[in-house]
Amino acid sequence: MNFDFKVDELCNYCKVNKRVYCPHKPILKLKSQKIFERTSFFGPTPPSVFVGHYNYPMVSTSSILLLDEKINPNPKYWYGLDFQKLFYIASMQIKAQAPLANQRILENIKETALSLKHVDIEAEYKNKPKLIINFDQVNNPLGPIAKLKDFKIAQNISVPKKIEELLQEDIKTTQAIEQLVFNGFDEFYITRLFSIGLLGKKHSKHLVPTKWSITATDNLIANFYIKKLKALPILDFILLFENEYLGNRFFIILLPKPWGFENIECWIANNKNKYAISKEWEGYDLRTTYASSQGGGYYAAKHAIAESLVNIIRKQAAVVVIREITPKYALAVGVWEVRESIRNAFKKTPLKFANIKELFYYLKEKLLLDLRIYLARSDFLEQKTLDKFY
Repeated sequence: MNFDFKVDELCNYCKVNKRVYCPHKPILKLKSQKIFERTSFFGPTPPSVFVGHYNYPMVSTSSILLLDEKINPNPKYWYGLDFQKLFYIASMQIKAQAPLANQRILENIKETALSLKHVDIEAEYKNKPKLIINFDQVNNPLGPIAKLKDFKIAQNISVPKKIEELLQEDIKTTQAIEQLVFNGFDEFYITRLFSIGLLGKKHSKHLVPTKWSITATDNLIANFYIKKLKALPILDFILLFENEYLGNRFFIILLPKPWGFENIECWIANNKNKYAISKEWEGYDLRTTYASSQGGGYYAAKHAIAESLVNIIRKQAAVVVIREITPKYALAVGVWEVRESIRNAFKKTPLKFANIKELFYYLKEKLLLDLRIYLARSDFLEQKTLDKFY
């Protein structure tokens, strides 16, 4: 299937709202595909899982079934794809929802989640998949929904030895995740083990909504790296990393100070006089309250920043991230976009500044909004320097 629609193929609603991508016409195209007429499935699960958050703790659990085996369901490999390709990836992943009371199906889904490779399964649906494509601020995009009638594993599952050992240990979730991180397992795998209730002490394991587990995993991994970076020497100069992806513009400022993190997000309308701005931050000590004005995006950014300071910069720094979200960001695709945009920014050569004034002169020309709008809200960029600069 091809979702490469041109601008003049936008529906009337999207034209009026000046969107750069139309999610409605691809849905119509999906409806014409015979593959969505089936009520049974034999093939691979990535293996991905999805745990809903509505009616918690009585939440729905789903196995994600792949209609195109060439798709990699791990979002760390999606960076650089456009909205059309992301829509295709979502449409090819059926969210096969287990009945709440069916413990056998739930246990089978849990077993598939342990594998690092595709697992062949047999599934029967109660009805044809419902053609909904869900884009979310936190969760990865997901496609059509089918209610499961039956779900069976069709092959032997290979579980990493480290995971088998970990499941035998009676340790807290935080300890388990720390072991997984530093044994080379990524956040995509860790999140699904956490979400499906496979981590934690034996008598306290439970399902965790995917949306919550993504945010919690990002925060925990970030905190593990922050422990390490606090032992590193402090950066000697100011560095700036930049990146732009899907209409999101990132300016990542590293200051020669002890660890601290400030994240400034700005949603900018077509008319630059209209914008919404938020700031969340933490100092040398880890914050204990939830970053409610930014949610999962804050923790995804914090994760990528702390990881990059330890693995790439190998220095301690105070970090300010300015994220300008433009109208080109037509569909929310999940916090992986923030995490991967920042990771990819650190793969580029940074700009080096001798002092804060040089940085301000540069940012003044690069930012879409007046630099003073951001500086007036920042606790990390010195007010005294700001007064002298202007």
